[in-house]
Amino acid sequence: MTETYEVRSDNLAKTASIMVQVLLGTAPGDMEFVPQHPQVATPEMWQNIMATWHQRGLRHVGFIGLVNMVPTAVFNEPLDPRTTAGLAVAFGVFVGTLVTSAYAEIAEVKELERIYAYSDPSCLPN
Repeated sequence: MTETYEVRSDNLAKTASIMVQVLLGTAPGDMEFVPQHPQVATPEMWQNIMATWHQRGLRHVGFIGLVNMVPTAVFNEPLDPRTTAGLAVAFGVFVGTLVTSAYAEIAEVKELERIYAYSDPSCLPN
């Protein structure tokens, strides 16, 4: 017996370290990822999406997530191979951007900690 879309999407939400909602527009290649985990879409992001929703003909088609470092997709409708290939590439870029951003934040915190340490007189050389 095949699991329902709802069960599969719930399982993805429970197991994915990174997950996005996938919206597709009517124009070829028009896609939108709405962050679900670990970040969630901001109200501003939703406002921008909603402002063009009807014009772009956006529709929800499912979710893509990263489970144990493996991209996993759950769609509520069949998608053609070209669309799924485009989504795979776009998700790879999305994950890369997310990881790069997180790494930059960690590096910035470490640099601030290093600078702050110099403000402590006990850290200065004699």
